[in-house]
Amino acid sequence: MRQVLIVFLVASLISFSPLRMQVSLMGTSLSAETHSDEYQWVKEHFEKIVLNFPSIRINANVKFLFQAFSEIFGTYELSRFRNFIEKNPVEFSNMRTVFNQSVPIIPNGKTVAISGRSVVGLIHALLMVKMGYNVEIYDKRIEKTRNIQWALRQSLLDQIASISPELANEVMSSIAKPLHASVHLGADGSLAEYPPDSIRKPDPSLVPPTGEDMLKLPSVMTVECRKLEKKLEEFLKKYSTQVTLVNRPMEIYKLSSSEHFSVVGSNKDYEEIILAEGSHSENRTRAGIKSVRTTAARLQIAGEVQTPTLGRMVKFYRTENNDSMISYTMETMGADKVWLVADIHAESIEPDATFTRIVSESFIKGTVEYETEQRRLNDAFEQEKNRKILLEFRRLAGPLLGKSPDEMKKLKIGGAFEKSNLPSVFWLDQRISTKATEGDNLRLVGDAVGNATPTVGGGMQIGATSHLESAKNLYFNLELLHYSLKSRHISLSEYQEAKIVAIKKYDASVLQDTLSWHIQGVPDMYLHLQDGGVEINRLPEGHQHAEEFNIIVDELNKKLLETTPEAIVKLSRISAANYYHVPSSEIKTEAGMKKWIKKVKDWAYHDFVRKAFKLGLVKWYKHEVESPYHYLNEVLPQRPEKGLKFPSWMSNANIIPYKLHMNRCKTFYRADH
Repeated sequence: MRQVLIVFLVASLISFSPLRMQVSLMGTSLSAETHSDEYQWVKEHFEKIVLNFPSIRINANVKFLFQAFSEIFGTYELSRFRNFIEKNPVEFSNMRTVFNQSVPIIPNGKTVAISGRSVVGLIHALLMVKMGYNVEIYDKRIEKTRNIQWALRQSLLDQIASISPELANEVMSSIAKPLHASVHLGADGSLAEYPPDSIRKPDPSLVPPTGEDMLKLPSVMTVECRKLEKKLEEFLKKYSTQVTLVNRPMEIYKLSSSEHFSVVGSNKDYEEIILAEGSHSENRTRAGIKSVRTTAARLQIAGEVQTPTLGRMVKFYRTENNDSMISYTMETMGADKVWLVADIHAESIEPDATFTRIVSESFIKGTVEYETEQRRLNDAFEQEKNRKILLEFRRLAGPLLGKSPDEMKKLKIGGAFEKSNLPSVFWLDQRISTKATEGDNLRLVGDAVGNATPTVGGGMQIGATSHLESAKNLYFNLELLHYSLKSRHISLSEYQEAKIVAIKKYDASVLQDTLSWHIQGVPDMYLHLQDGGVEINRLPEGHQHAEEFNIIVDELNKKLLETTPEAIVKLSRISAANYYHVPSSEIKTEAGMKKWIKKVKDWAYHDFVRKAFKLGLVKWYKHEVESPYHYLNEVLPQRPEKGLKFPSWMSNANIIPYKLHMNRCKTFYRADH
């Protein structure tokens, strides 16, 4: 155990040094000094490091390289190795590039199964291939048909370059196009245009360490979803001996009396199963991982308009029927197609009362005539609904494209998939999983961990950039433990304990990355609320129950002000109850009020807050969040019979430290889990 402590002390000293060097791996020419004795010495040591730590191939953070050097060679010559890299960054960059291009990948004989052949699944497959794994990728979708368009941050290009500079260059040169402007249109007619950052050469050493850091960066390019998926899949064909595409959905199960998952229809022992599925992942449910809704749902419509494109992103904040809503478009230069998503009201696409699915009583149920009439009514209803969906989509697209209603009628409309001419209508809510790992070989990435509104950045970038970075760190830590075990620096029991810690660290890291996306997405999910936190209003003096009611209100507001008001907002977004905002200015009935006042004396304060929301006695103001735990444990005592349960990863502040600065917290919506 003493040796383990020494290793970690050395690692800490290395980590403390500002060694996340901005070393480009894209160089190609070698200097005249590259064949010096010192260069050869570093080269030999680097090759041995990669032999024992394959993840170093795709991890540009030199902190891990130095840590691996110390584990293999000790600390005596670490300064010599580090000094060369710091003083000769170009030579070392070229050394890595030549090594990755010339030294073949050494298969480790282990197999990984990935569910999902989207961008996130394919990038994680490339990562595993580069580390020597065989990979099986499951997906029922054979063709790439999605019409979605995405904005790319520079960090995604940097991350792709960490796996393959060649692939990053191909993406930039052949399918992604520069973003020319980001435009925000206000409901009041205001217009703001934000020019994007300039595109630079991809640099793996500049990949942001967290999702929060990544989301702060602006987008620089746009790309069509299916083209990026096809490009990644074509690139994977270079590793055909390691990669197998399985054209069916994956179904997992846990082996009896073990923590190991397997795949139905396969007899292979998978080293790891990676779920790169959507937000409603079925395999996540099979694994017993719960998904928690963190916002109320918004009804949205999505599709594409075929028209010349300028390479812009446009967000339009609009007001309809006293409700704040948002529309946004994404367009890739030269694609001649604009991708549009917009909030809508359900009644805008529902057929009127003249269209019904109810068969007249003149038809006898169970007869052929009855069934024929039922089909006729259903067909008429669906045709009318589809007609209204197209009308609503054209109406919403017009202002964003600068087209009149007559001009919009002439433009071809497409759906979310190729060969579809009807926009999709769906409910969007933000969700997060209670865990990102399960057992000893199941891991979640991308939307399977959680999803939020794409108006602030999509799950593709969280999954393919931030979750991939967490995966790199996980694999290095596991390699470090394996080497320590092989070298007998640690015992088997110490190895097993440390492996659990490494997996928990990954779990916490990806959940925090997804949570950062959620926090940024809250304002766009709750546009109708003002900035800030929460306070419960008193009933007006003279109201029959004002005195009794206001005693409770004053007590609660005092505690809110003394502690952290927005903590309840944070809690509400990751836990179990149903807080929601119902605009209302007065209590509906005296009888209902009297009945409620009687009950509230026995209720915990979280139930009181819920009821106050339903009565419309809530206003919002700004405040900072320090800790949701204090608010839960001290301010809102739980009802024993309710037994509020929270995700296990939330209960340990050491795993997930919360320092939340949310200027626009928007909701008290909490869904059962």
